[in-house]
Amino acid sequence: SPPFLGGRQLLRAQEPERFMSLDQLASRPAFDAATAYGHDGGKASKERRRHELAARVLPHLSAVPPSRLLALVGGALKWQQHAGTLPAKGQYDLFKGMQRSMATHDLEERAARRLGGQVKFGSGCHALTAAFTPDGTSLISGSLDGFIEVWELETCKLRRDLPYQAVVDDERFMMHDEPVRSLAVSKDGEQVASGAMDGTIKVWRLATGKRFKLLERAHTGGVTSLCFSPDGGQVLSGGMDMTCKVHGLKSGRLLKDLRGHTSYVNAVCYDLKSASGSASGHDAGKSGAANSAGKSALSGPSKAVSGSSDGTVKVWDLRTAECSASFTLGAQVDVAVHTLLPIPEKAAAALVGAAGMGTLLLAVGRSAVAHVVTLAGTVVRSLGHGGEAEMVAAALSPSGKFAYCAADDGKVYCFDLLHASGPMLEQTFLALGSVTDKADAAEQPAAKRAKGGRVQGLLGLLHHPHRNLVASFADDGLLKVWRP
Repeated sequence: SPPFLGGRQLLRAQEPERFMSLDQLASRPAFDAATAYGHDGGKASKERRRHELAARVLPHLSAVPPSRLLALVGGALKWQQHAGTLPAKGQYDLFKGMQRSMATHDLEERAARRLGGQVKFGSGCHALTAAFTPDGTSLISGSLDGFIEVWELETCKLRRDLPYQAVVDDERFMMHDEPVRSLAVSKDGEQVASGAMDGTIKVWRLATGKRFKLLERAHTGGVTSLCFSPDGGQVLSGGMDMTCKVHGLKSGRLLKDLRGHTSYVNAVCYDLKSASGSASGHDAGKSGAANSAGKSALSGPSKAVSGSSDGTVKVWDLRTAECSASFTLGAQVDVAVHTLLPIPEKAAAALVGAAGMGTLLLAVGRSAVAHVVTLAGTVVRSLGHGGEAEMVAAALSPSGKFAYCAADDGKVYCFDLLHASGPMLEQTFLALGSVTDKADAAEQPAAKRAKGGRVQGLLGLLHHPHRNLVASFADDGLLKVWRP
């Protein structure tokens, strides 16, 4: 076979005159368009060459009607509906990534109360925790068997478009050896943190299901609550060992160890209004010891809040790892605090009549009354349903208008925090048990007995990030999605 010739040698061999002309142009210190393309600067020559190129390419192209693209897109959508990754009914908005009918219904916040779908777990298993993804397309569950699963919101089926859930009986899972007690999703939706009853924290890539960080002994007891920092570089955790901790994900080191509670820590969150005055960066990489003297390289907020079974809410200064405030919920003493939810700024301003009271929290404990409190412990509002049932979980709508409180009678009480005459009970619906068309939810039994006489109860509530959807999960093996 003939020897290989490079482009330069090939041009010299086949078109020597053109090669010499180009070689002279290349050796000039400055480019001259008139010399290269003619006196018109090459405009006419460029246009002529474009036409010549088009004439050469045209015979090799086949014309396709514009409707062909729509047909291909339609076929792809039908296949995804068949595979269960898209809802089988309704119109789908490709640009917004949701059903078109639902995109208009959620422009105004409305209280949810009607069952829209449910996930049923296997025998002897149920969800212990759940979280929505920030884009609102998926619902993630952590269950008693240690599995972390991602569900398509509209169909309540596993997302088969994710590689680790694409094939039935695939051995690629996001899982723990012990029950998953807590979940958190980063603001960008790329990372999922999970905490188990053995004190282990794992951080996963949601798109691939691969674990990229393992904190084996994050707590000496179960990890009950997790929260990402706004930049996703750190995780705040609370555990059954009565401590709160800040972990750096880049180094895997413990950055802060917050001690002071005398019982389980059930809820943790950042005070997003507090700006960190310390050095920037993801981790305290310069110091291997937690709570080192001076300011460690914490990023994001400088304050964190925790709620415990000892009945107290504590505010922590993350720069010094010291407790700056500690209080109970009003007159309630020794009432386990299980939920702390920051109230959005506009709703907080509407509740207090001004924007100068700082951060407000919806703080809920094991009692019949929930409270809106400041970080100093001042009770701004109290929310009661008028009965004796104790609240076991709570959720807040995106704007802060609606507060949902689940009680141990199997009901969810919805409070309108921004009502003109003040916060009031908006409605109630039964989340545990079955409701028939002929019977009112209020007349149904409060709880359902399982085998052996054990009473089943609600375990958690969460609100969709930008739609009028509320999810509830209980130890009856069902994770339910509620809509208006």
